[in-house]
Amino acid sequence: MSTSVWTYYNSLTPPTAPGLVDKNWVAYYGGIDPDTSTPEELAAAGFYEYIETPPPEYNPAIYTLDFTWVITGTTATKSYTLVALPLPESKATFTSQVNSTAYYILLPSDWLVVRKVENGTEIPANWNAWREEIRVEAQNKVDAVDACTTSDELSTYVSSPAYAYWAPNPVAPPQVLANG
Repeated sequence: MSTSVWTYYNSLTPPTAPGLVDKNWVAYYGGIDPDTSTPEELAAAGFYEYIETPPPEYNPAIYTLDFTWVITGTTATKSYTLVALPLPESKATFTSQVNSTAYYILLPSDWLVVRKVENGTEIPANWNAWREEIRVEAQNKVDAVDACTTSDELSTYVSSPAYAYWAPNPVAPPQVLANG
């Protein structure tokens, strides 16, 4: 998001949406031309230049973003504050995400387990090891989420490569090897 600058006539109420005021209306009713006036004349007439700065990046599952207008002279800028959501709810979101991801990673190879139960066909060792690795990774991720004691710790962990990594499945799926 780029920084946008806009002028607003009425120093008492900051605007709710970016935009330019109708300068003809201001010149006629306010007795001042915003394009040719000095900063002092604009300030006296109630013009403020609102500069909308881009918000910081943040995880909406962990924080909400609050802001206030900071007015310095005739310039108003947004000052942002991150407000942490309740930590237990944030942890629950990421625990659910880990479990769901593990489920969907393992789902395409579940037929191997069904086949073993139905007719005793062994699961190839590399697929069996990989499925176990996914289950262990999922539990380790859930434990790491659970170990976070602050929202900042949780944010750092869920942004890390350790949280994002999942072991790749064996190169060729078993059904391709079996069929040729």
